[in-house]
Amino acid sequence: MADCKGEPMGFFRPEWGGTGDAGTAKRKFRWLFDIENITLGNDTALPCIKAARPKLTFKEMQAEHLNETISYPSKPEWQPIQLSLYDRCINVQNPIFTWLKKQYNPVPTDDDELPGCSDWFPCIDPLSFKVCCTLKLLDGCGNKLEEWTLEHCYPQNIDWGDLDMSSSEIVTVDFSLRYDRAFQTFPSKDHKLYTKTECASCTDPKDCGDDSEGTLAINSMNITAMLRNATSMSVTVQNNLGNIKLNEPDFVMII
Repeated sequence: MADCKGEPMGFFRPEWGGTGDAGTAKRKFRWLFDIENITLGNDTALPCIKAARPKLTFKEMQAEHLNETISYPSKPEWQPIQLSLYDRCINVQNPIFTWLKKQYNPVPTDDDELPGCSDWFPCIDPLSFKVCCTLKLLDGCGNKLEEWTLEHCYPQNIDWGDLDMSSSEIVTVDFSLRYDRAFQTFPSKDHKLYTKTECASCTDPKDCGDDSEGTLAINSMNITAMLRNATSMSVTVQNNLGNIKLNEPDFVMII
């Protein structure tokens, strides 16, 4: 009888965790999409029920040569994300409509020169109407597994939804979220925001691209960081103002 020494046949191979625990896989229902003061952050926020991770396509350049067409990737283009929010009973204006009014206010004005006209504001300042959003994927205990930052977002189209007296479903607000770019901020070895206790993929601090003790020179500042234990970080900052000692239980942010 031949020995069975082929490839592991289980879904969780040794290099994927090897425990057979389904918790090692990311789940579609464990996530939070944060649009500040719209989906999270206050008691008037509308919880997000459907979302998606970023989607990217490249425009193409083509070179015609003899009997071939050679394609090259050109400009990247981030595709809109479809979001759906629960429309809760709140005592203020719908947050999506409030957001919309920063760019276009359809409410007639009381202007003496242009009575009854609505307002439209050209979006020149990217922070006036376009905001930054974050998407976090979580494990079963609420710990962060993955995080994305989407920059300069705005609602491209908005649908306040249909109504049906024969349906008992919850009313939702659906819209396409347009953004300029997106990037993954966790887990990331080279990102400025680094949380030691949340790096579940590493057993050795050096595997995370971080020595137990090191010195960085940033804008004439010398920052010496020393890991004291798994949940505490001690940082000393030296500059022309003297010495400042910071103790943070979770993370150190360098700007």
